[in-house]
Amino acid sequence: MEDVLSFVNEIRPYLEVLYFVAGVVVACAAVFALKQISILKRTLHVQSKRDALKITSEQCENYFSNIIDLKNQFFKKVKEHNIEYFNGWEVTVTNNVISVKHKSTPSIKGLDKLAEEFRVLNSIESFSSFFVSNLADEQVAYDTVGMTFLRFNRELMPWILSCNEKGHYNNLTTLFVKWETRRMNDELQRQKLYLDEKIKQASFKSDVPLGAENR
Repeated sequence: MEDVLSFVNEIRPYLEVLYFVAGVVVACAAVFALKQISILKRTLHVQSKRDALKITSEQCENYFSNIIDLKNQFFKKVKEHNIEYFNGWEVTVTNNVISVKHKSTPSIKGLDKLAEEFRVLNSIESFSSFFVSNLADEQVAYDTVGMTFLRFNRELMPWILSCNEKGHYNNLTTLFVKWETRRMNDELQRQKLYLDEKIKQASFKSDVPLGAENR
C-alpha cells in the first residue's frame, strides 16, 4: 500500500502538468472552433449573397427578355379592341394597403378579348415570388426594373385586386406595395432636399425698423 502511495506521489506532478496541458489544449481547440464557426458564417453569408445576386440577375434578364414582350402583346390587344377599362383609375398605397377608385363606372367592353393576354400577370407573379421570399435581392431588382414594374402593374391594379380577392397574385401585390412605398419615400426625400435648397437660397433677413436701434 505504501508503495502505491509512493508511486502516486511521484507521478502526481506529471499528472498535474498533463491536466494543465490538456486544459490549455481544450481551450485552444475551443477558440479555434469558434474562429472556424465565424469563418463558416462569413463564408455562408458571402455565398448566400452571391447566390441571391445570381438569381436577381436571372430574374431581371427574364423581365427584360420575356415579361416586357408579354406586356407589349397585352397593350397591343388593348389597342386593337379599343378597351377602355384600364383608363381613369387612381391607384394609391396607404399603410401597406392598395386602394383603387374610378370617377365613373369603368367600361368592361372587350375585356373578354384579353383572357389569353392576362398570362403576363402569371409571369410577374412568378418573378415577384423570388423577391418576396428573399431568395433574390429586391433592392437591386428595384433599381433595375422597379419603375417599369410599378407603371405596368399600376395600370392593371384594378383587375389584379379583383383576382387577389380570390387568392391570386399575392406575391405581385406584396412586391408592388413594397416598391411603391419606396418610390413615394424617395420622391418625398427629393422634394425635401429641393425645398431645403430653396430655403437656403432665399436667405431671408428681417430689416430692423428705423429708430429701433436707438431704443
